[in-house]
Amino acid sequence: MTTLGLILHENDAQLVHVAHLLPPAQRTQALAHMRWCARTPYAIVNLVEVNDALVGYCTAVRSGTTVRIAHFFLQASVEVTAHSRVLADAFVRALLADGAAGVHVQCSPYDVPLWADLGFVVCDQFARYGGGVFQEAQRDEVLLMEPVHTLALLHLDRKATGEDRTPLLMEHRYAAQGYVEENRLRGALLPVLGHGYIVADAPEVGLELQRWLLPVQTHIVVPEANAAACAHLHERGYRVHGTSVRLVRGALPHFRPELVFAWPW
Repeated sequence: MTTLGLILHENDAQLVHVAHLLPPAQRTQALAHMRWCARTPYAIVNLVEVNDALVGYCTAVRSGTTVRIAHFFLQASVEVTAHSRVLADAFVRALLADGAAGVHVQCSPYDVPLWADLGFVVCDQFARYGGGVFQEAQRDEVLLMEPVHTLALLHLDRKATGEDRTPLLMEHRYAAQGYVEENRLRGALLPVLGHGYIVADAPEVGLELQRWLLPVQTHIVVPEANAAACAHLHERGYRVHGTSVRLVRGALPHFRPELVFAWPW
């Protein structure tokens, strides 16, 4: 009889073992992510066991009453894959039982049926652009963010995502840049949050902040529903190298893609 389970990690050696189940190019990043989740009060990491053997991991990040499933990885084998739906359902149920009003996950189109079978509904789609030629920054309004801009950043992010992501944003404010016009923060770039996060109140602000992000990385993720962001990237020769889909189960606050010019995941 097959035994399945989600367990809390007991030591770093377990995290290292699970990381080595991934392809070599992904191991370092996966291990860093698991360690961050294990040491962050608003994050969760569970290891996956099948017949008492560690075969994967799942992580999540809390933002107020909502939870984002960050990673759900299982070792590619016939035995493990056969139980992926049960294991994913167990993780989601644990998050909901712990008080989450809504759970959302962002995955490849290939994995959409797995989450749809668990009651998740597609709500947003994202495109990963790369290979273009960035445009030089043009505006003097972009400068390093200062503590006085914090409340404006949190307000702008909540307006865009509907979520209270205060702990996440405060932890990733290092080297953040803001678009400040007449002492008012109109947009922000957090380059160390995932692949980079840009939120702005208008296209001209968001596109200018993109010009500060693109020189330091090879790709950018934007909501497909942000027509201005996608059109600008196409004009600069960027092409879609992949897509992802966000699904939600339960209540998820209103998301405004027209305010998001770079998405971290």
